[in-house]
Amino acid sequence: MRHRMAVLNRAGRRLAAVAATATLATAGVVAVGATPAMASWTPIYHMDCYTKIGQSDKGYYGEGNCYGQGHWKVVVNCKWGLNPESPDVGNGPGEVQTAIAGYCWWGVNSVKIVEIT
Repeated sequence: MRHRMAVLNRAGRRLAAVAATATLATAGVVAVGATPAMASWTPIYHMDCYTKIGQSDKGYYGEGNCYGQGHWKVVVNCKWGLNPESPDVGNGPGEVQTAIAGYCWWGVNSVKIVEIT
């Protein structure tokens, strides 16, 4: 059931026709830039990923989830300085996982999925 829901969600996000930009970084790491509630395909592992900005009593945070096999993490660019990262995540075939990075007191500039090679 979980896999079926993930496939349905992935199809819905594709239909939203949201464009993504990919930026090649150093040391074999590729970041997929995203604004709040943005879906994209990653350039190395071709995972279907989704990012968003959330808020809790601890502050603002970045959240990402990816469907498909690959190794990745979430990197947040906070307003006024910090760049927190999530722990590394390793997806198996057909697996969906979520990671959270934060917290930012004054808001979030961007949330990125970074593929790890």
